[in-house]
Amino acid sequence: MAQASHELNMEDATKVLEAVIREECKILNDGKDCKDGEIINLMPIPNWDRYQNCYVSDQQIKKIITDLGYDQSFLDELVKRGLLLRFVDSQGNPVYRSVYMDLFIRSVNLRNAEWSFNYILKPRLVLIKSSVPFSSDRIYRISMNSNVKEIRNLIDLLRREIGEEKAKKFVEIMNAYLDIKGYNGFDLVQVEMIREAIEAYVKGKHIGIEAPTGFGKTEIFLFLILFVLMKNDFNPNKRILILYPRKSLAIDNTNRLIVLAKLIEEKLGKVVPILIRIGDSMNCKWEENPSNDDKPRGGNLRCPKGHELVFRNKERACHEPGLTCSNTSCEYSRQMFYIYDTNAYKRLIDHEPEPLIIISNMNTIANRLLDFKNRDDLDVEDFKRIDIIIMDEAHVYTSIFGGVTSAVLEGIKKINPHIRFVGVSATIPNREEFLAELFSLPVGKDGMPQDLAIVSSLDIVNNNKVSSPLKGFKLYLLGFFEIRPDASWQGYAQLWSIVASTYSIAHLNQTVSGPYTFQNIVFINNVLELNRFRDGFQQYLGIGEPCGKNPTANRNSTNKLNRITDDYELSRINTFYILIDRNKLFNLCSPLNNSKYSSKISELLATRSGIVFMDSASKYEAFKKIKEGEWITVGATSSLELGVDYEGVSFILNAGADDEIEIVQRLGRAARSSKIPRIAVGIIVSKNVPLHSYRINDINYIGRIIYMLSGRRISSNQRTDLDIHVASEVRPVITFRKLLISALEAYNHGKLVNEVKQNIITVLSQIPDEINLIERIKDLIESEDYSKCIEYQSSIENELLRYRQFMEFFSEGFIDELNRIRREWNKTYAELAEKLSEFNGVGNKVDLSSDELNERKEEIDNLLRNVNLIFRDLKEILEKNMNTNVTSEFKEKTDSVVNNLEKIRESIENIQRKIQGYIGTKEIFEKLGRLTYDIYKLTNDLKNYMNDYVSDPDRYKNKEDEEKIKLANLICKTLKSKYDLRSFIFDFSSISSAGLDIEDSFSPKVTLKIYEFGENGPEVVGRKEEEGVFKLLAKYPPFYVFNYSWLVERRTNPNVPRFAVILPSLNLNLMKWNGQSDFISFIDESDSPIIGSRIEEIDVRKISEIRAFDLLSLQKHKLKGNYLIVQLKPGRQRYYDDVYRLKLGVDERREVDGKQYDILDYLLKGYNDKLQTLANRLRINYDVTVLSYVRTCLAGHGLSTDLFDVKCPFENKCEIKQSMQGQINCGDRWSYPSANLMHKPWLDFDYKFAFENESRTRLTPLVEMSKVDSLTVERTLGRVLIYIGDYARPLYLNPKIKQILYNTNAIRIKLDKDIAIKILEDILFKGGNTKLFNIILTKYYIFKNGEFNLYKGIMKLAGDLWRNNSKSQYVKLMTDILQNSKIRQEFLEFAYAVLMHTLAHAIYDFLLDKLKLDEDLIDYYYDFNLENIQDSIYIYEKTTFGVLKLSDLILSKFGNFNKLMTDFLEFILKEIVDEHNKFIQYTKSALQSLRKIIQSNQNSSEFRALVAMDSLLNNMRQRGIEPDREILKLLLSPTRDFVPLPQGINKMIAEDIADVALGDFCVDGCSSCVLIDNCHYPLNQNIITSRNLLEEFVKYISNYTKMDLGYNVILKTSFTFKGDSDFGFSILRSLAEREDAVRLNIEVAYIDGNCLTVIEDILKQNPKIKVTIKLDSRDKEKVNTLRQLIEKLKNTGRFNLEIVNDIHTKLYEIVYEDGRKIMISGSWNCEKSQKEQNFTIHV
Repeated sequence: MAQASHELNMEDATKVLEAVIREECKILNDGKDCKDGEIINLMPIPNWDRYQNCYVSDQQIKKIITDLGYDQSFLDELVKRGLLLRFVDSQGNPVYRSVYMDLFIRSVNLRNAEWSFNYILKPRLVLIKSSVPFSSDRIYRISMNSNVKEIRNLIDLLRREIGEEKAKKFVEIMNAYLDIKGYNGFDLVQVEMIREAIEAYVKGKHIGIEAPTGFGKTEIFLFLILFVLMKNDFNPNKRILILYPRKSLAIDNTNRLIVLAKLIEEKLGKVVPILIRIGDSMNCKWEENPSNDDKPRGGNLRCPKGHELVFRNKERACHEPGLTCSNTSCEYSRQMFYIYDTNAYKRLIDHEPEPLIIISNMNTIANRLLDFKNRDDLDVEDFKRIDIIIMDEAHVYTSIFGGVTSAVLEGIKKINPHIRFVGVSATIPNREEFLAELFSLPVGKDGMPQDLAIVSSLDIVNNNKVSSPLKGFKLYLLGFFEIRPDASWQGYAQLWSIVASTYSIAHLNQTVSGPYTFQNIVFINNVLELNRFRDGFQQYLGIGEPCGKNPTANRNSTNKLNRITDDYELSRINTFYILIDRNKLFNLCSPLNNSKYSSKISELLATRSGIVFMDSASKYEAFKKIKEGEWITVGATSSLELGVDYEGVSFILNAGADDEIEIVQRLGRAARSSKIPRIAVGIIVSKNVPLHSYRINDINYIGRIIYMLSGRRISSNQRTDLDIHVASEVRPVITFRKLLISALEAYNHGKLVNEVKQNIITVLSQIPDEINLIERIKDLIESEDYSKCIEYQSSIENELLRYRQFMEFFSEGFIDELNRIRREWNKTYAELAEKLSEFNGVGNKVDLSSDELNERKEEIDNLLRNVNLIFRDLKEILEKNMNTNVTSEFKEKTDSVVNNLEKIRESIENIQRKIQGYIGTKEIFEKLGRLTYDIYKLTNDLKNYMNDYVSDPDRYKNKEDEEKIKLANLICKTLKSKYDLRSFIFDFSSISSAGLDIEDSFSPKVTLKIYEFGENGPEVVGRKEEEGVFKLLAKYPPFYVFNYSWLVERRTNPNVPRFAVILPSLNLNLMKWNGQSDFISFIDESDSPIIGSRIEEIDVRKISEIRAFDLLSLQKHKLKGNYLIVQLKPGRQRYYDDVYRLKLGVDERREVDGKQYDILDYLLKGYNDKLQTLANRLRINYDVTVLSYVRTCLAGHGLSTDLFDVKCPFENKCEIKQSMQGQINCGDRWSYPSANLMHKPWLDFDYKFAFENESRTRLTPLVEMSKVDSLTVERTLGRVLIYIGDYARPLYLNPKIKQILYNTNAIRIKLDKDIAIKILEDILFKGGNTKLFNIILTKYYIFKNGEFNLYKGIMKLAGDLWRNNSKSQYVKLMTDILQNSKIRQEFLEFAYAVLMHTLAHAIYDFLLDKLKLDEDLIDYYYDFNLENIQDSIYIYEKTTFGVLKLSDLILSKFGNFNKLMTDFLEFILKEIVDEHNKFIQYTKSALQSLRKIIQSNQNSSEFRALVAMDSLLNNMRQRGIEPDREILKLLLSPTRDFVPLPQGINKMIAEDIADVALGDFCVDGCSSCVLIDNCHYPLNQNIITSRNLLEEFVKYISNYTKMDLGYNVILKTSFTFKGDSDFGFSILRSLAEREDAVRLNIEVAYIDGNCLTVIEDILKQNPKIKVTIKLDSRDKEKVNTLRQLIEKLKNTGRFNLEIVNDIHTKLYEIVYEDGRKIMISGSWNCEKSQKEQNFTIHV
């Protein structure tokens, strides 16, 4: 039996722990064994008995150890090392749980306090066992005379290809490499993979090397490199290029290559220089880069002994290349390392050997390939001298990035036809297909590439191709966690990192102070969010996590400190508490003196943690700290995800359901070393957005992660679902490939010259599609004058803008404004008619009688109708005759419209004159005046457009101006000295030269500059280059205080906080500033702010710089010690229109207990000890140097970034307090002592759309979809929404920032409003779903009374709660809806708008998920406007000129609109109806559990609050009010008194347990289903979206069958309704008045005058349609009475009436241009009737 050594063997420990974890998992899985890859659903209930009983008994663990062949002392070693935690059961017997499962269980049940809610509400566990060698597998040394089959085969191959002597040297180098790296040997799978890779190279194949993460792929291609070098006799014309997707990975593997190069030098006497060219090479201009650091790559390059490499002579480093070892006692300190780290290496190697290995990345290579000049750097010629390109982590080259990469590799083959590619990757389901796409390889009839060899560890292991199978493995405990909708994923990540770090310090690491063997990494994609993670992490530590604010540890009794305990049973049964041995607890949780942290462990976690991302200047230093164990907790972006060996990482959290390949790489960073068990806990937690919720529930998403980690065999059907691809058919990739290949072929044939303009013509002329384009821009290209070019470009833009405005006016603008005027006129007429009836008989006579008013009304209505009809003719003239001269006809029609409009104005003015001066008519008089002005303006606009068109009609005929603008922009750049052919190719194809991803090259890039103020004025200290304006403002919104330390360009005092804020100009009509200085500017065009009494607009392209100012230096030197206050200009004193203030900065001085503190000075100088003293005296527990914390007025009136504001700084000047006249206690309304990180403000845009070139497809009577190929979108940023507590307040920008997206594209989804409303009527009134009706009614009441002011509507609802039913406005509205058809219609129109807005969210997220697109490229649009209800949703491309061609991409993805729609409906049924409803059931179970806990203590404040809440909700539901959690929490606001609760009930507690009272987190929509981050109405989206309505609607319009893995869905093409004749007439109008309707055929028994009037309107509205009525002869007499109207219709030439015998059908057929038909059948004859009829509408 094996004995446990004193030094625990971690691979032996892995075997035991795996057995323990499987037993634990079995308990969680209800006694069933846990299969690899099986998804195990857990309960989000903290006291779930399976968590409490998840342990192995003393007997079980001993049996496991014995069965595996170990001594019982092994148990003590596992406990001693903290790998097994010892608890006690209810009988006091020892039981055990692995530290990994214990952390996992507490990760599931993580919460802020013992009795608060779990963050996670849908946890799932997956165990994955991956075949990865142990050190016991790697025991094979390479020998020339080995008897091991695999080694013998390798030696035979080497002898055959490079000869006996070289083969011996090859073996010597392999073994020497093992010695230097400290490896015992190779495993046989590695040996076989090396042999297969070499053999494939010899055969001239491209190669794919595949193995799971952590397997040792690097050594495979490392020795392939050795073979290639030796085979080619170290020929500099046979170089090796290695591409890495991350700089950290490149540096890590460079150190392995350094070892290999030194061994080659020692064994073969050959120098192998390495060139590092990864985009940020050494800057040789030392005077411009003053740094004391002589360590290249931050000291991360090492000699074979592990010492840092330094420049031999830093001052001469750019002239005398080479490095040496920094350790003078090291043998390598006297040797030179031939490593060239510069972008001018050719100048440096005149007397040095040329590089044989080049290390780079695809971004750099793509740029260098298009460099056609003879440079000191790499250029196109260098690619002729490359033998193989090795692409490490090849599986990352997917989607757009993969498409561009494929184009670059194809281009390299044009320069070097004999080059070969090697792709090294994790397991890929469709590896052959994927690598063929990536390498642009031809495929055979079987679809497989002929020139590709796959070298796979999985094939070798699964097919038993080695004589000694691998014993090693890695075990993953994966958690797929869906977060609670109202919880912060940031808060979860921050607390999780504290908990995981506590395990590492208290249990796993042998020393408390480090270095740390067990570490954890939190991955967060966004740099700004990463900084917020760090600040929040520090905040939690500042308030006492994990031991509590004032820990009092006791050595002699049981301790329970915050979330730490030494109680063995309590920690087993209560998932909140972490068990720590009493001695360690006393050490770690004892209070500290003179520290801002309350305990030693808090201080340790704060000082031994950090963040790292690739833009950070300190990234290399961070890599080093992680690798050497100085940090225990690491927050990182993707910078750490690829191939880097950090030996101590055991726990991984990924914040967000990110790309599967990224997830796999990140999880692969854990458990890579033999120093720790090969067991990793990996948690993927969704963010609070529907897209992440969908992914975390998607079986295919989880399946791809499982497959790539494990490499287990799967079926061909499963493989299809898991495949990865490159995006080669996307328009930017296609264009880039064409231009790249064209340029390289031109270069090969000597056609490129020194003239950029000529080269552009040459490249374009070789592409057939672009020849006509050359002719259009030839004159421009040949221009030599840059100013003329810009002038030309500007003139084209102005012409295009005029054209767009003209087309927008005549397509929609005029009719929209006319309809608005009609609505306003109808309202004003109704008010005046009512007023006149009041005057009648009371002596207040006016000159206008009711009869005369009605005559005027009829006259005006007829004129409006005429205007509408004439304008339609006018529009048709324009659309049909844009290429002919139609000026006379156009002018005639326009004059007719103008004459009618002027008659309308005169008639209204006549009415206005007659009521002028009479009591009670002033408001109506003013409304009539506004109407006449609006008509005058509309008339004037029409005249101006007419005159403009008549004077020069040609300018409105050319629709190619958008392309001209784009070309002019690029050609103008060529006239600048730095613009070249490479830039043209990237710009023209809309590919970023930096990230090789799609970018809107026409959209301007701006620079964020950070200014600090000193005695000599402002100075730029940091910058963020080249971001789109809105993208940058989304990351760094105005008035958001952010940490900018990582942007600072020079080294400064690290103790000084660095927090900046962007201060754009404000609209002074709505705002005022205290302490504002005139320097504050948003735009670099002017040194003074653009502020005026008028609201101005500025084109986004005029902005090239956005300025952010350091708050503290701004205060000190510009504001002279004053902080900055932004204040809303006082308005009406109501709750929903309050004054509010933002305080940005801190007090200069503060007096506490009679002593003055220089706050501002302390912060500026980094006197943290003095600040801490003050913080302690004020009992502030936060890190007081962090200025992104905020304190807020709970009533939403003020916000302060000064943490020392323990009292409201605005109290003495608060208008709200003054208006309450002492009735308000501000002490209860200020957030001290709590503070939170500042919410990111929202950017609030206005939108305008104009489109043409639309092709429509009618899928069903309800659904029509369109491909919009030409769309102009105008986005205007006019305000920023600042969150003060739970209240959002607007700050208005002046100037507004406007962006016009020319000629982009979209898809449009239209739902026939009449049919949809009829469906909604069935759902809400006839479906028996009273709760859904009440939910929508509650939202309608709030919106109706507040519109987009949510608080106003909530206040109205609250006021109504305490009225009795007879006086309740809510009850009255409900009654009116049920009894009054007009009011019911208004309610249903609101429900329709809610449905459309919800659909817009859902379709947007669906397409984001399916297309894998960046949110910067795609947006949705739906105008929520009850005055003019929109029937269409747009999903549009958010780029100028539609670089992506989104509409084509969508159709290519789905094939047709019908497939798109059915896939979308399946998505809704699967993700929302199924998965989200399961999620809701989880939440209800969790809330029910918490209700029981609260009810168990009837003396608690929580219980009394719950009773009061139950009573409140019962009262609301009796009235038909059904609030969601947001509405309820606003009603319970502790500062608003909206809803009074019984005396003694704490409203803050009531608000906290609102969810428990409701019993549901998602009553009708949450951030996991339909509430999204990018909503265009962020303050009201819970009111104007409805998950339940969407669910019921989708079920109604589809026929669906549930399958094993989803749904089979078919759109219903037929709908049956009941309704009166008004519904029939309405549907007939809706379907027949469409522009593409060409025939209306009616077969009925009876008609009446109402029917013919409707037909008349249809003929007027649709000039294309022809109408035929077949009428039964029984109705012949009625026809005679209608003869006059029938003749009028016949005179149109488009109406025919046929009298036939025996018609018994009632059929209405509408025929469209594309041949589609919609039929209406049922019981309705075409006549007015109050009787309910049957209608069936079908395609």
